[in-house]
Amino acid sequence: MNFLKLLSHAYFGAEGEQSQTSLFYLRSVLARRKVQPGRADFFALEEFIIHNFQARVVAALKVLIPSNLASTRDKSLEQALDEMTPVSFGRVVNALYAQLRATSASKCEDEEYRNHLLFLEQTETYILLKYAIKFGDIGLISRTVDRCCIYFAGTNQFKYSFETLYFK
Repeated sequence: MNFLKLLSHAYFGAEGEQSQTSLFYLRSVLARRKVQPGRADFFALEEFIIHNFQARVVAALKVLIPSNLASTRDKSLEQALDEMTPVSFGRVVNALYAQLRATSASKCEDEEYRNHLLFLEQTETYILLKYAIKFGDIGLISRTVDRCCIYFAGTNQFKYSFETLYFK
């Protein structure tokens, strides 16, 4: 829950903000009334954060597919994905991951794109941690705990930072 609050606090934005990467803007577009800044229900907030992550990945995929595959220019994203072999889909996923990781968020001058990259990176950590706990993957938990320590310390949540150090 604290990780979700961290994400909500960092990316919610101000009321009336027009940045399309802010969670406040996306909350109003998606009509998610239960998601309030600072006091959201856990399940509503988790669903909202994960849906935003998935939507941003699909949007990046929609931009990447036509530029990488000349034969898909006149097709919808769904048709292009249906016609792909598992190997070609794997290549597209790897290219998408490489494209999103190619630009360091700290060196990105476009503030909106930087927020987009940071949101994807930090939400990826939450999703990995959730998956690792669900399936008992100790190696994956160990990798995500490192990031969690840094995220909690960076947001002045030192108690949680010290607590996650016990998992090391």
